[in-house]
Amino acid sequence: MCVRLTRHAIARAQQRAFNNCDVELIREYRMPVPDDRNEVYFMRKKDVVAAVTELPYAQERLERLGGCTAVLAGDEVITVYRASASAKKTTAATRRLGSGLITSNRRWRRGRRRRRS
Repeated sequence: MCVRLTRHAIARAQQRAFNNCDVELIREYRMPVPDDRNEVYFMRKKDVVAAVTELPYAQERLERLGGCTAVLAGDEVITVYRASASAKKTTAATRRLGSGLITSNRRWRRGRRRRRS
């Protein structure tokens, strides 16, 4: 299935070194993230390993897509991006908070240092 890219998605894909094939791979071998308005697909490292077993000839491309996210509305791609380290920590903390393993998010804030002006 072919997806269309909005003007915003084309600009962001060019800035972030994505192409249509990358978006298709994320959409095919991804983990859907719950969102009320759009379809959000996140490519985990686990998904990359599973995809490489099916497509060994595309191993380099798939490994590069680990940690990438695509946001779609119907068949139109709104944006694509790579998750930053801080976003991954926040997502992990939120998941643990939701499951009741951690009672506060304070430990993530402790490691950050403020810049001095």
